[in-house]
Amino acid sequence: MKNNFNMQESGSVSMESVMDTVTRVLASVAVLGAIFGLLITAYSGIGSKVDKVQKSGDKAVDKVVNYIENANLTNNT
Repeated sequence: MKNNFNMQESGSVSMESVMDTVTRVLASVAVLGAIFGLLITAYSGIGSKVDKVQKSGDKAVDKVVNYIENANLTNNT
């Protein structure tokens, strides 16, 4: 099994190995950030669509209630 750290002297680590590790960490953070951004975008998009459907449903219910109230007023006179 190959050691990821190139040991130059006892207890020292090469600059190349450190930079490689830093690059991998930064790349991982960038990928996780992109995934998180996509999830937030998808969640907010779904939320706005749910709000639109709910508002249109509320309007439809209001129309039905008004229709029933008008029908009751017409039948009572």
